[in-house]
Amino acid sequence: MNQLVYLGLGTNIGDRDSNLFTAIAALDVRDDISVNRTASIYESEPMYNQDQPNFLNSVVEIETSLQPEIMMQVCCLLYTSPSPRDAT
Repeated sequence: MNQLVYLGLGTNIGDRDSNLFTAIAALDVRDDISVNRTASIYESEPMYNQDQPNFLNSVVEIETSLQPEIMMQVCCLLYTSPSPRDAT
């Protein structure tokens, strides 16, 4: 059974726009994840360590058949892989 999930995304390193779009695309190409909607992109200042670039943030609404633990693994792979395409 598919579950509705909302994921917050953020990036402040490199080509921030491309990072967001690549992460969303890496989620959407999976057979077990479908991206329904994406929120607008907002720029925000870092909260605690001010000595870093501003963030770009968004939220995606997805439907997935993955169990929460597996969905978390997918998100961690997106976060840690040099290219989000490596997480598919």
